[in-house]
Amino acid sequence: MHIAHRGLKPENILVNMVESKIMNKIDRHAIVKVIDFGVSKIEVGRNPKAIENNYIYGSLGYMAPEALKNKFQTMIMCPFEADVYSFAMICSKILSKEDPFNDVHDIKRILERIEKGERPKLPSNCDDLNELIQECWRLNPLHRPNFANICERLELLQKKLFDWNWCRKCSIF
Repeated sequence: MHIAHRGLKPENILVNMVESKIMNKIDRHAIVKVIDFGVSKIEVGRNPKAIENNYIYGSLGYMAPEALKNKFQTMIMCPFEADVYSFAMICSKILSKEDPFNDVHDIKRILERIEKGERPKLPSNCDDLNELIQECWRLNPLHRPNFANICERLELLQKKLFDWNWCRKCSIF
């Protein structure tokens, strides 16, 4: 939809678990909504733009390194890629139940750790999902997948979820 959120974090994602009974079978699914588009940009282009304030939006642990490094300059140039990075950090929080870099509250220290290759720990038995997350949090924003590719891959992973052996192995449920 050509909307860059620019502030993705768990607090901006609502999840409603829905349960319905169809022909004596219980169906459970989640309805997920992204909220707080206060700093988002609609119809974002690829040309750099000037920014009038230096305020950094978002939570530091979920911000892309290019946003941390250049405040807003690169964030404006690559906002979709920055959202992809934030998406990966949200996924890591879901899997680990810990905020990324929760022990550091300084932009410079977080950036140093990211540039050294430090990332949140992921479960060792979810290879396909881990591979996708690791691609999404790559240091170079141009080497991250786009959301269309991410959605395709998540749909394939969802099909694997119907194989309950994979579900139990990955410890998602």
